[in-house]
Amino acid sequence: MGDDLAQRLIWTKLATAGEISSALALSMVQRRSLLSVLAESRSDIAKVLARQFQKGGLQILTTLEPSMESIRKLPKGLCARLLALPVVLQDGSVVLAAANPTDPQVSEEFAYHLGLDLDIVGARLDQLLPVLRASTAHGEAEPAPPEQLTVGSPATSRRGRVRTNPGLQPIVGALNRPRKKMPTAPGLAPLPELRPKDSQPPIPLVQASMAPSSRRAAGMVVPRRAPEPAVPLVRRMAAELGKDDPEASPSTERIVEQPPGSPAPPPLPRRSSVPAEAAERSSVPPEHDGRSSAPAEPAARSSAPTNLGPKPASGPPHPLPPSVTREISDEELHKLSEAIGLAGAPDEVFTALCSGLSVLAHRVALFAIRGDELQCRLIATDHGVPLPHYDIVVNMSEPTVLKTAIQSGPYVGPLPSTVAHEPFLGLFSKERAEIVSVCIRVSDRPAMVLLVAATGNAYATSRRADHLANSAGAALERILRDRKH
Repeated sequence: MGDDLAQRLIWTKLATAGEISSALALSMVQRRSLLSVLAESRSDIAKVLARQFQKGGLQILTTLEPSMESIRKLPKGLCARLLALPVVLQDGSVVLAAANPTDPQVSEEFAYHLGLDLDIVGARLDQLLPVLRASTAHGEAEPAPPEQLTVGSPATSRRGRVRTNPGLQPIVGALNRPRKKMPTAPGLAPLPELRPKDSQPPIPLVQASMAPSSRRAAGMVVPRRAPEPAVPLVRRMAAELGKDDPEASPSTERIVEQPPGSPAPPPLPRRSSVPAEAAERSSVPPEHDGRSSAPAEPAARSSAPTNLGPKPASGPPHPLPPSVTREISDEELHKLSEAIGLAGAPDEVFTALCSGLSVLAHRVALFAIRGDELQCRLIATDHGVPLPHYDIVVNMSEPTVLKTAIQSGPYVGPLPSTVAHEPFLGLFSKERAEIVSVCIRVSDRPAMVLLVAATGNAYATSRRADHLANSAGAALERILRDRKH
């Protein structure tokens, strides 16, 4: 207990090195714990330590009911020496309440003598000492009363010389006490000095190597809480799934700030067919990643089906305001699924999928799983041509909405502004829309992840995106099977 507690007190500046040195010497002479010696001179140390343990996640018990059955199995004076006591909780379980629950010696000693592992909790010293005195009076024998020595007082030897080292004064004073001589017969050597019957033997302190290897060290009781998901799942159910106006229902939308170093978007030109208020809310998305120095060139469109959506307008694609975008009907969704199923190459499947989803969303991004990374393959804006984009790479070990879609299912909610989302945060930074993340599985194995910025009802968009993702997975499985044969 001494080393761990002394380091903690010095590091937190609760006691000086001189105070700890004198208290350590006195604790060895009186066979008491360091904390009890320090508490006699500094009453605030026990309270401050209890608050620190509680802030660190340890449970601090205020009601202590000793377990007499466990106390009777312990050596005499062990509880008083280590300032720990087996107590019974309200549910009947037995735990170990200690004034210093971080001391590994406490858990090792009680686990060895009781033959079982007890969870260790904290207890305030001023509340633990009265319970210790009452329990030792009915259970184990209380240790011998400590010798009355004053910390720092000079100790005089037999020759009258004064020792000046304050750390060694209590030890020297104990060694220089006059001893009673045992009577001896003439011609015989003097008998060794015997220990009085009323004195207590030193408490056997067991080393960690002596404990059986099958017994693990007793752990500390930490308040249990449910494991937090990698990304907080934010679900928003609209009153009517068919509504297109996001202002009609409560929203959990959030604006994500542009990452530092990315270029500012150009000013939005005025449109005559859109009201001024809607045009001011819209923005021009960047046509390339904020980290790249030049915009990506449009790739030549492959031979995709012709009924996947309107043709791209001339000039740079601009996101339509939320009031103009529409939802896909069930009949159109069925046609899009058939068109994806008729694709003859993986690139045709990707292009058809992004083109179909661009009617529903401001922006669509397709990420492919490559080992322990997610690499962006295509990016499409509403009514725009999918553009190849290989600059964005996301680590699979980081908690992102993409990883949530792979492990837990579709994600619906705002895009978190965390470090893990910085590679693609600039693509969706100006979109006042919720994010939908859906995993594409081929032969029941995750292959790609869709990231969609929903314009209308995010919940309805997630269902349609999941339906199209299943169609794309079936088409890719068919293409791979045909290539093998």
